[in-house]
Amino acid sequence: MKKKMPVLAAALTALLEGRGTAQEVYPQLGHSGGVSSAAFSPDGRRIASASWDGTVKVWDAGSGRELRTLSGHADYVTSAAFSPDGGRIVSASRDETVKVWDTQTGRELRSLSGHSNWVNSAAFSPDGGRIVSASHDKTVKVWDAGTGRELRSLSGHSNWVNSAAFSPDGRRIISASRDGMVKVWDAGNGRELRSLSGHAEGVRSAAFSSDGRRIVSASGDETVKVWDAENGRVLLSLSGHSGDVYSAAFSPDGERIVSASGDGVKVWDAGTGRELRSLSDHRDEVTSAAFSPDGRRMVSASDDKTVKVWDAGNGRELLSLSGHAEGVNSAAFSPDGGRIVSASDDKMVKVWDAGNGRELRTLSGHSGWVNSAAFSPDGRRIVSASADGTTRLWDTESGQELVQCIAFTDGEWVCITPEGYYTASPQGDQYLNVRVGNEVYGIEAYRSVFYKPQAVEARLAGRPLPAPVIRDAASSPGQ
Repeated sequence: MKKKMPVLAAALTALLEGRGTAQEVYPQLGHSGGVSSAAFSPDGRRIASASWDGTVKVWDAGSGRELRTLSGHADYVTSAAFSPDGGRIVSASRDETVKVWDTQTGRELRSLSGHSNWVNSAAFSPDGGRIVSASHDKTVKVWDAGTGRELRSLSGHSNWVNSAAFSPDGRRIISASRDGMVKVWDAGNGRELRSLSGHAEGVRSAAFSSDGRRIVSASGDETVKVWDAENGRVLLSLSGHSGDVYSAAFSPDGERIVSASGDGVKVWDAGTGRELRSLSDHRDEVTSAAFSPDGRRMVSASDDKTVKVWDAGNGRELLSLSGHAEGVNSAAFSPDGGRIVSASDDKMVKVWDAGNGRELRTLSGHSGWVNSAAFSPDGRRIVSASADGTTRLWDTESGQELVQCIAFTDGEWVCITPEGYYTASPQGDQYLNVRVGNEVYGIEAYRSVFYKPQAVEARLAGRPLPAPVIRDAASSPGQ
């Protein structure tokens, strides 16, 4: 993306009423970098957040409690992902390592060393038995997820590798590189099966179709290409974009392709390569495009401050969702396709009715741009990750913030509700202060009022909470 993560400087504030005077409970934040991503586990019960501060955090999605701080990387964490069964997490970092963690205990199971430059991505195989990583050192490596042993080092690219992923059956690996090549590898023996040459610039992304028979790639040469995954032959070259193509993906049924570029969104017939639609109503770069769960609609996000919904069949613009004051970084459908969530540079997350385009909720609270937002698997909650260093959970129906979680550089953490109730690691509330009028006090005199882990759990369960009652503590903070 076009942005760099700033040093976190915002303060978290919760206004409370007691004895007729407004109190504020706020932490002195200590992140050295924002939260780059946040994702639910496969069962929706946990959240993993990766940060430029070098840590991965695992949170209980039901209570807001930080379960684990995964500390060990010596530089930015570029990606973090759960294993298919949710029992492990794999993280990739600029410190040139890949680490595997036990989700339950937070224990570092393995540190996979072997790359000689930044690791850009890491992912488990479909069965969870292997890990594939892509690096600036121009290689792709395959690791045994159980032992950490390097199984294969796939060399052949002449520039850094942007991404690598297993095929749906786990038998092959695909890699996309700045050298303009897409390569297909045998995941078992590491042999290069195919080198897909045809792009004139770096390949930004590559993906298998759901049946693993085709590959689609997006490139800075303004084209999208479709390849036969078995023989490497170019099946289609989709030309028509007038700017770098950032992403391309098959529809769920594999019959269409959607691509996002600086000049807009295009829909292609995946069988013939015919351009079905050119969705160019955006007035600035398109940052993302995706199909709805049923494949009948598409959603696109743009730096022109809008989100658009399109009929995937005829390309007609169904809705233009206007309301953000800055560029939109991501947009996604809910699991049932009934709603859309968008994240923007304007620090807002918005929820929209995917049928009529009405803005249902504006989720306000972040103090930095919002990098991403996503629905939980059941659609009842939304998780957002921001450059302000916080990961926040919201109630989809009401739009209320349920809890926000902050992790500090020393491994301590705090999760706090809008009412000011909090749960924390053993020393986490050392970062909390209470302001009464113009006076600021440490949390010690107020801990009995605000430290309520059960209240945080109740808030996440959707139950209303009373405002804290400030009595003697407000008048005698030192007692």
